[in-house]
Amino acid sequence: MNYDRGFAYTIGVVLLAIGIFACVPAFISPPMAGPSDVAGTGHVIPLLNGDLMHSFHFNIALSLFYILIGSLGFWMGSLPRSARRYAQIVCVSYAVLAILGCITQTSTLFGLASISGRDVGLHLSIALIAGIFGFVIGKEDWTTIGTNETRGQHLDQLPSHTK
Repeated sequence: MNYDRGFAYTIGVVLLAIGIFACVPAFISPPMAGPSDVAGTGHVIPLLNGDLMHSFHFNIALSLFYILIGSLGFWMGSLPRSARRYAQIVCVSYAVLAILGCITQTSTLFGLASISGRDVGLHLSIALIAGIFGFVIGKEDWTTIGTNETRGQHLDQLPSHTK
């Protein structure tokens, strides 16, 4: 399995688990006062609205987003050339969420979910990790590792970039 496919499966499992846990009322605590309450907008979707494990704010819209992105990781990780594209999609999506969470007018995602505070750090961390797998690590660095091209070859017979 290539690193990009491993990343797609791993982050898919993590995001899917977070999304599912955020849909279970036992894991949701009442929301702490956040920018949506202070700014007076406070009109986020109230279904399953609260803090996951007393840390990150979630509601049904954000939970469904996490479930969607996690499921997409399973699907794109199983396709031969889509796993790297998945990392790029995750990077851009979560970077946009982090940026929108920093702006006061968009910190409630236009009334869908509160994405400010600790959520900005979470989204930025996910975007950075996905960016490393999607953009920084070059495709040529890992496409031949563990493939039929390298099986059965001795170390001195491998191309110079795989030694």
